[in-house]
Amino acid sequence: MELQHWESWIDKAIREATEAGEFDDLPGAGKPFADAGRHYEPGWWHKAYVQRLRAEGEVADRIRELDRRLVETARLDEPAMRAEVTVVLSEWAGLAAEHDVPDPPDREEIEASWLAIRRSMRAR
Repeated sequence: MELQHWESWIDKAIREATEAGEFDDLPGAGKPFADAGRHYEPGWWHKAYVQRLRAEGEVADRIRELDRRLVETARLDEPAMRAEVTVVLSEWAGLAAEHDVPDPPDREEIEASWLAIRRSMRAR
């Protein structure tokens, strides 16, 4: 009696890609992992996870602070508002480039909101 060989679709895809040479010349091929032989203390992955969560929390806190600063620009005169918006949007864009956070709001939307708030304040 002959046993049939069963191959999953993943195994098949890997085999076919290997046969087609799609894994040839990958960066780092034939080299050891950068941290091969490194000693890890027990629970290292948990500590790294907690550090990442803490960093993400700090980034979220920073975004909330930048958002608050944008709202507060409505209290400033126009030149000061434009200067503060420039600083805040620059800081926000830097965070967005480094972390998985939303892009900063659109400058035109902020200025339009600011002008609407100023008009409503003058109408009072």
